[in-house]
Amino acid sequence: QVEAIEKLQKAVEINPDFAVAYSLLGGIYLKQNKLPESAQAYEKATTLNQWSYEDFRDLGRVYRLMNNFASTAGAYAKASELDPQSSDARLGAADAYYNLQDYEKALEYGKSAKDIAPTNGEIEKLLGEIYIAMQDNELAIDSCKRVLELKGTDPSTMLNLALCYLRTERYEDAKTTLNSLIAVEPNNADALRHLGFTC
Repeated sequence: QVEAIEKLQKAVEINPDFAVAYSLLGGIYLKQNKLPESAQAYEKATTLNQWSYEDFRDLGRVYRLMNNFASTAGAYAKASELDPQSSDARLGAADAYYNLQDYEKALEYGKSAKDIAPTNGEIEKLLGEIYIAMQDNELAIDSCKRVLELKGTDPSTMLNLALCYLRTERYEDAKTTLNSLIAVEPNNADALRHLGFTC
């Protein structure tokens, strides 16, 4: 990979507008976990080729790994414009906006991702978390139930569902959900602690 990097760096020295070379550099640096270098290469690639869905998507991925949510949101939003049928780009944008606590934007991208991929459990899980953040327990309950239908047992979703039931004073449903969670994870401290609120 060192040799490949050297060749690509020479290529961009000769031709500074060689977008594909920057894209390839971004990918190599990403594999080496050199995230700032990868982001810089993908930034250059997207500047030179503003129509590359893959480069914007990969730039979003790199920024997400760096926990740079504002840049993540921008890159994934651009990728979703370039490929309106990409649920991955929309999910990436939704996740970034969620982490920025811009729940309206997160919900917008999350819903459009779900429209494209209605059986994707990760999209539904994020929607549930967005609804919880927005304190919409009824929609959160629906999303949590859907995640469990799609993914089967998911301890974090089971706990979220139980907490929503507690917030809406559905104590029997909360107790049933917490007991199911404890059956899967007998030492889950959160589940054991909240079980006391269902009596």
